[in-house]
Amino acid sequence: MNSRNISNMGKPGPFSGFAWVFWLTAFVIAGQSAPTRAETFNAFDRVQFNAPVTTATSSDFGRITSQANAPRSVQFAVRLMW
Repeated sequence: MNSRNISNMGKPGPFSGFAWVFWLTAFVIAGQSAPTRAETFNAFDRVQFNAPVTTATSSDFGRITSQANAPRSVQFAVRLMW
């Protein structure tokens, strides 16, 4: 069990992004193929926040004002080979 103290109070847990790669090669006709690829980063779009502002004189004191990880990213690619 983790202990809590002032230095780590309210901070998010460790980064736990999830990446997927899907690869499929389809054969169109003799001698031709179409490899298809789909890649995702942070597939479930889980938000990881930065620590709250700890400067007592700041108007944002205690607020979490930024995100620690990147939002979901998806990329598709198809290549026709003959």
